[in-house]
Amino acid sequence: MRIKIILCGLLINGLLAGSLATSVLADDKDQQADHATLKAQAKVSKAEAKKVALAEVKKRGLQHPKIKEAELEREKGLLIWSFDIATKGTEDITEVQVDAKSGVIVSVTTESAASEAKEKGDKKEKDEDDDKK
Repeated sequence: MRIKIILCGLLINGLLAGSLATSVLADDKDQQADHATLKAQAKVSKAEAKKVALAEVKKRGLQHPKIKEAELEREKGLLIWSFDIATKGTEDITEVQVDAKSGVIVSVTTESAASEAKEKGDKKEKDEDDDKK
C-alpha cells in the first residue's frame, strides 16, 4: 500500500513538472514573438539608435561611455530603444531612450548604481510574477 502511495506521488510530481516546463516554454515563445513584433515595427536599427545615444552622452561631457544593457520596448505609448550607459569616473548609470521610429532622443536620466540595482530587482520580481500567471 505504501509503495502505491509513493508511486502515485511520484507520478503526480512528474506530470506537474512536465506541465510546468511546457508552460515556461510557451511563455518564452510568446516573449520571442512579442520581441519580433516590436523589432518589425522599429524603423531605426539598434546600431543607429546606439550611435544617437552615445553621441548624446558624449555631448553631455561624460567620458568613455559603455553600454551595459539595451532593449527595445514599448513605454508610454512609444516604441523605444532604451540604453543603460556607464561612464568613466562615476558609478551612476545614464539611461538614454531613443524613439525607435524617428531616432529622436526621448529622454535622458541618470540613476545611481543603487537605484539601478533596485530597478533590476523590481523588474525581475515582476517577470517572475508574470511567469506565475
